[in-house]
Amino acid sequence: MLRQLDYELAVIERSGLSNYFLIVWDIVHFARSSGILCQGRGSAANSLVAYLLAISPVNPLEHNLVFERFLSDERQVVPDIDIDFDAARREEVIQYIYGKYGVEQAAMACTFITFTFRARSALRDVGKALGLPPELLERTASSLDTYRAGGISDAAAFREVLGARAAAQVWGLLTELCTQIDGFPRHLGIHNGGMVVMGVPLAQRLPTEPATMADRYVVQWDKDSLEAAGLVKIDILGLRMLSAIAESLQIVEAAGGQPLDFDHLPFDDAAVYEMVSRADTIGVFQVESRAQAQVLPRLQPRTFNDLIVSISLIRSGPVQGDMVHPYLRRRLGVEPVRYPHPLLQPALEETLGVVLF
Repeated sequence: MLRQLDYELAVIERSGLSNYFLIVWDIVHFARSSGILCQGRGSAANSLVAYLLAISPVNPLEHNLVFERFLSDERQVVPDIDIDFDAARREEVIQYIYGKYGVEQAAMACTFITFTFRARSALRDVGKALGLPPELLERTASSLDTYRAGGISDAAAFREVLGARAAAQVWGLLTELCTQIDGFPRHLGIHNGGMVVMGVPLAQRLPTEPATMADRYVVQWDKDSLEAAGLVKIDILGLRMLSAIAESLQIVEAAGGQPLDFDHLPFDDAAVYEMVSRADTIGVFQVESRAQAQVLPRLQPRTFNDLIVSISLIRSGPVQGDMVHPYLRRRLGVEPVRYPHPLLQPALEETLGVVLF
């Protein structure tokens, strides 16, 4: 463990991300001390540092996870730590960040709302700029059957109101301008949860503005622009399942039951696995889909790793790569376990020779 910890800390230091980890720890520490359910997910679970800082609940050493999938000297990418919070209390976390670091040094990433697939809004905006009657624009926009600003075709309403000759000229100019702005930003939106925190005032490095939502501030760069500039964002996400769990814990306690420590629940409850194996999983995060309901009775999970396999199977890559049925046949003993090459056995033994995760 100490060797892995030293290695990760060295990589983090060389990447200049020490402050980033400390800021994420600070946010998670605030949430936990305030009774807000939260946990990190994504490739951060591969990091022992993230586990020891209580950012991720998963010990990567117990599951043989590879740190380099998260951060590596050879792969210069911005790390991705997604933190899920009780959706009902996520705003408390966001306001804590503003209060701790100040609106001069913390802001939300933006999204660009464009005219792409928005033919009706493009027609209204361009027509308004040309001084056309609002009722004519509204009537025409409501009759459009396309969503692309560049896909607007002729409209009878213009001919009725302006006459055929004038309608042809105005309509030609209108459609030409709509085509030109197809894909252009119309206005800024707020990213679902991405926040930027910097040591220097944001305005010295990025254009910022007050958001339309009260008590929010936003930078005028979206996540792709931030990543291209090498700026790290922190994803403060709201998960309704955590809200449901928080409410359930409150109900259990209010009913006189034993208070439950959500972060230290055991993973060896046989009754839970029996229920999951019957696909009695409606409302259970990540294993409630129809595809999972078809796989679980055949998989018959009995350990936490079995659940990891089941969740990993029902993803676009394994499904399109025809990995689901070979794995299930090998698990049921119908098909022998084979490896593409003997050297791959240590890596693929856990997934019965199937390149799964």
